[in-house]
Amino acid sequence: MIDQTQIVTTLLDLETRFLNAASSEEAQWFAKLAMIELCGWIEVSMDELVLGCSTRHLIIHSGKPEYL
Repeated sequence: MIDQTQIVTTLLDLETRFLNAASSEEAQWFAKLAMIELCGWIEVSMDELVLGCSTRHLIIHSGKPEYL
């Protein structure tokens, strides 16, 4: 499971860097980086949900999953 404090800490650090950016181009770079980080964590969380659900609700017989 993803550590929520790590997500918040990283995003707050990127926000600080965004607010203290020397140029609008640098600020835009930090904003994009924050979005990429957040989307990555969302993707990992969704993967964990799907894998957890599939291991609880799928039975594999002769290599073919059967839905319950």
